[in-house]
Amino acid sequence: MVSTTPIGSSSIESLRSAVRGNVVMPEDDGYDAARAVFNGMIDKKPAVVIQCQDVNDVQAGVNLAREAGLPVAVRGGGHNAAGLGTCDDGVVLDLGRMNG
Repeated sequence: MVSTTPIGSSSIESLRSAVRGNVVMPEDDGYDAARAVFNGMIDKKPAVVIQCQDVNDVQAGVNLAREAGLPVAVRGGGHNAAGLGTCDDGVVLDLGRMNG
């Protein structure tokens, strides 16, 4: 799959080196699992999913979205029935691993 993300490759590489968590792009294995939410009827395709480990990961994700002019969705547990924890063509900050 060829990436159609609106985020430049240098920005993604900088993000990958800045965060402790996983940075999952549409062309990566596990993308479909990373973008999935509890409500299976919600089928959004974010430009990137950041599986945050700490507050620094969240800050890096927000900075990336701001610089690229992209929307941000914050996913806590992914159980919002309306699918508000995800978005199309934006940055999803998955806080599921931040349990401390």
